[in-house]
Amino acid sequence: NRKRDLEKRDIIDKEKKEFIELRYQVWITNQSDNTFLWISSLYEYYNFIKNAYDKIWEIEIYKFNVREDRKNEEILSNIEKTIKSDCNNFLHFHNGITIIAEHIEHLKWSILKLENPQIINWCQSTSAIHNVFSKYFRLKDDIEKWIIGNITKEKIIETYKVLDNLKKSSIQLKILPIQINSSKSYTIEKISEYTNTQIKVDRFQLRSNDLIHYILIDYF
Repeated sequence: NRKRDLEKRDIIDKEKKEFIELRYQVWITNQSDNTFLWISSLYEYYNFIKNAYDKIWEIEIYKFNVREDRKNEEILSNIEKTIKSDCNNFLHFHNGITIIAEHIEHLKWSILKLENPQIINWCQSTSAIHNVFSKYFRLKDDIEKWIIGNITKEKIIETYKVLDNLKKSSIQLKILPIQINSSKSYTIEKISEYTNTQIKVDRFQLRSNDLIHYILIDYF
């Protein structure tokens, strides 16, 4: 499958243009380089992902992401748990997603129009968001069409709670205007490298700043 998807990339029409819209809540722009930082609800970001998958292919929207085929099931599981049980803190827990686009147009009604967007970091988060909410939207459709089957009362309550939290929760995005097929490909590689390079922190290391350690240092 991976080989077939890579072959699909090679035959993609380089002149083809796809435009995906992003609706946001809050934004900041750097006028000198037309860079956007924005906050969106998870609901609007989910809509962006869904539209992107429909228009661009999932494999294509991640083609500059170095972790596209290195999915960590534990990380995906933790992201999904946060989405379902601690969704209101998603913005606090998440470092944000970086997107590049060949052109960014600022439309009215808090909408950005992106030409040929690419997600170059946190594709695992994006996949988790899409997978979780696609599942719950399908459940909602089944419930409303009375195709309930083995759906329990608890699952119905959970479905509407998760989808309600979807609209209340937020995510941070950085959007950069870069011509993908240009001399700036080096810049794209560096952005991908640096935004995906992090020092792993184990849980036990979080205790290193506890007061007891400073007391012991002062005492000895």
